[in-house]
Amino acid sequence: MAAKTTDKTTDKKDNKKNLITDINALSPELLELITKQVSAQIISNLPKEEKKVENKGNRRKSLSMDFDLEELIPVKSIFHGTVECKTRAGKPKIWKECGTVQYMAIGDVINMNATDSIYLFTPRLIVEDNEVAEYLGTTEINQIAEKISDIDKFLKLDIEEINDILDRLPIGLKHSIYGELARRIENKEIDSLRIVRLVSKKVGIDYER
Repeated sequence: MAAKTTDKTTDKKDNKKNLITDINALSPELLELITKQVSAQIISNLPKEEKKVENKGNRRKSLSMDFDLEELIPVKSIFHGTVECKTRAGKPKIWKECGTVQYMAIGDVINMNATDSIYLFTPRLIVEDNEVAEYLGTTEINQIAEKISDIDKFLKLDIEEINDILDRLPIGLKHSIYGELARRIENKEIDSLRIVRLVSKKVGIDYER
């Protein structure tokens, strides 16, 4: 029995030597490739830690769609000019000036947004219903846009806050607000030199007289 044990031990040593010899015979490139493949296999077999990652693209789909599509909700214009869209039935909805509120069926609001994102994401209109705004994904942009919906209140903010809000506005809304501020400066309706200089810098036009 002792002889058999010795033979097995010898065979294992010989096999190990042969394996080492075979590995040494491999080219460095091939050895590196095999090492990477083995490492990848080991890593793939390790227990994976579950991580909850919010998929913003699918976030709206996870929200409740249990809306009454015919329920009327307020939609306010924050655009300095006329905004017009059509309902699902083809009837026109018109906001003649900034601050105008029209009541729309939820289904019409969703359809309007699907037709052209310029209405709610430029934005020109604000959906004044928190649940619908959350479903549409406009909550954050509404909060920013709401701060400039009343120009007179906006101009009473600290100059630093005015600057911060202007920088965060979507490009389409920037054009609208800059145009309104420029009009007021031209008509001498804004007497704050700091605001005039700020707008001049943003727009690239010297409004100082």
